[in-house]
Amino acid sequence: MAWVSWSTMTKHASEGLGFRDVQCYNDVFLAKLSWRVINHPQSLMCRILLGKYCSTESFLKVENRTNESHGWRGVLIGRDLIRANTGWTVRDGKSIEVWNEAWLDNTNQLRPTGPAPEHLTQLKVSELIDPNSQDWDREKIQSIIPLYEELVLRIKLSKTGAVDKLSWLKTKSGDYTTKSGYWTAYEMTRRDEEQHHQTDFDWNKGVWKLNVAPKIKLFLWKTFQGALPVGERLISRNIVGDTKCTRCGLTESIHHLLFQCEFAQRVWALAPTNPTVEGSGLIDFPVNWTNLMGLTCLPPIGLSSDVLIPWLLSLWISHNNLLFNKKTASPEDIISRAVASVREWLNAQEPAELSPRSRPIVERPIENCHRLQSDAAWREDYGIAGLGWTIKKNTERASFGSHCHFVASPMVAEALALREAIFKCKELEIQRLKTDSIHLVKAITSKKPPPDIYCIVFDSISLISEFELIQFKWIPRE
Repeated sequence: MAWVSWSTMTKHASEGLGFRDVQCYNDVFLAKLSWRVINHPQSLMCRILLGKYCSTESFLKVENRTNESHGWRGVLIGRDLIRANTGWTVRDGKSIEVWNEAWLDNTNQLRPTGPAPEHLTQLKVSELIDPNSQDWDREKIQSIIPLYEELVLRIKLSKTGAVDKLSWLKTKSGDYTTKSGYWTAYEMTRRDEEQHHQTDFDWNKGVWKLNVAPKIKLFLWKTFQGALPVGERLISRNIVGDTKCTRCGLTESIHHLLFQCEFAQRVWALAPTNPTVEGSGLIDFPVNWTNLMGLTCLPPIGLSSDVLIPWLLSLWISHNNLLFNKKTASPEDIISRAVASVREWLNAQEPAELSPRSRPIVERPIENCHRLQSDAAWREDYGIAGLGWTIKKNTERASFGSHCHFVASPMVAEALALREAIFKCKELEIQRLKTDSIHLVKAITSKKPPPDIYCIVFDSISLISEFELIQFKWIPRE
């Protein structure tokens, strides 16, 4: 087992996102292998590796050895990426140490801070659970970790014996993916580096939600990331070429090409905006982008600045035509083409059709079947949820309700309402049931419920196996 170690290319790739960071990309696949070791320890490969290197220690805690193989060292590199970005989803708490594992939150690594009493250093989360009620023991929590009581009580436990699960914190499902792993690794390697003009930039507002063609959005993204192959960037990647601007002979950088070149300044000076853009003063592109998008377009253009300004960056096309095709264009030509391109794009966009009124859903009737509908109301400031459900059959209808404290989100509240409703159906000895909860429908289909509601969905799935007939269908609120 081996991985690429290409330090030179990694160094250059790390300077911009035009190329993948090879080292991060490699670590991502090592992490994928480590994720398999964690989740499929019974496979032949995992049994061999764990038997040789982890016979007395947990895979998540084992340290490097002097006599380990090159392949195992790579597995541990991936393991470290996993370990730094995972947390435990509490189900029975038997696998989780209170003080040494992240288990208090499903979005960030959060664990109680010490110092822990000496006799409680190895305390398990399961010891904070009342074995009779299968719920949190509030007296123990208040005596051991009182500052985290509310966070602990927001974690809803399984009533049917689910086991603890290690969840990847960078995806909603809790499962590791190479895409999320790459960006996580990339951020980690640069966390301590100075982030140049990226901190407060709103990517959605500034790029991705603009009403422009996708190719313009991609061009903006590459521009902000410094990934355009201008002379300055090519030299930084050891690509031999001319670093001078083809129009004025000065050093060719992204800022120079789009704003500071004499030709670019003429384009911006003629642009139909108020006030007039002074290209030489635009030194930091992302910092000045918000101001550019807020300019007023003058009549009779009839366009908004957030539509026209991005298209004016067709300066890049003009540069390429001059460089490769020896074709020149005047500033007036560039502005005219930008305006024409905007209008062509806007005219090609079909207006979104209004959705027709919801029609009654014709369903195949199921004889002798009860229909269950559940919902919940949630107050964030109090962390309390009201749970409600109705059971209908023909003209008969019964309504029930309950409430629950320390509820973290509306999704948790609705999942709790569904679980309580199914418990009630079992209590009433209903055997044929039809329900329309979207959460359970998705959970059963994907078999990968989010960590926040895993225990609740696990209980619900365990309960529905006892019904003679059950059907799930989501019906829109309308």
